[in-house]
Amino acid sequence: MPSLPEFARKLVLTISSVGACLSLPLLAAAKAQPSEWLVVQSHESKTDAVIHVTHDAVKLESKALGCTLLTRAPDWKVHCYRPVEKIEWIGDMGQFSGMVMSNPYALPKPTLRGPAPRCLGETELNGLKCKIYKGFASEVYCADSISVDPMVVLFFNRLYGTPLVPSVPLYERTHKRVDRDLVRRKTDWLDTAVASDLRGGRLVKLTTSSCRPVPYNAKDFEVPRGYKRKVDLIEVSYSKDQRQEITEMLDNVGFESNLEHKRGKEGRRK
Repeated sequence: MPSLPEFARKLVLTISSVGACLSLPLLAAAKAQPSEWLVVQSHESKTDAVIHVTHDAVKLESKALGCTLLTRAPDWKVHCYRPVEKIEWIGDMGQFSGMVMSNPYALPKPTLRGPAPRCLGETELNGLKCKIYKGFASEVYCADSISVDPMVVLFFNRLYGTPLVPSVPLYERTHKRVDRDLVRRKTDWLDTAVASDLRGGRLVKLTTSSCRPVPYNAKDFEVPRGYKRKVDLIEVSYSKDQRQEITEMLDNVGFESNLEHKRGKEGRRK
């Protein structure tokens, strides 16, 4: 039987070994840092966007509009804010869409999920291995190395209308048929074809000029503080001058249409 000092020594060594084994996973978890990617994209409606993305958050700065979009776990509220004017809009993901950002009369529509996009193969984009996914009428590239929560993908789906692929969409092209009825269709107040896409054939809608990992910075995903809340998204997505231009344009169109309608009636009386 070992003496008491020897027994105590063995007990201490055993406890130390067990403690070391238990602490290894904790140390590994402590050392593991979230990953972050910096993506520079151009979309046909919101050009030159600088995007910071991590697994549980995404921030998009639109240089064209001068506003920033941010959503993150756990609530996944969408924040749209304009730093210059210190104003912001906050809403649920279902209240947000790229169309609502640019059209004062648009309503957020349910996400069109449809069948899951199928993988057609692989390609390379900006030095990244990407998979090609086939949607209903589009092809989308994304990289598995950019690991994100499905809510990040849903954010891009609501913003761009891209299919629900496994990661951040980096490239999209579509094949579109021309709806010639839009050219002929008229209304008494506004020609709907003016705001419609009359293009046809293969269209590149989204491109990525740069995509690279960067050191994770939690400040990149902080929500703004002290900003004035706005009710409507377009009050923030467009600047004050841009909103005034839209108002004047719509007022002028309505005024001119009323004049033409009145002239038509007067002509028929003669």
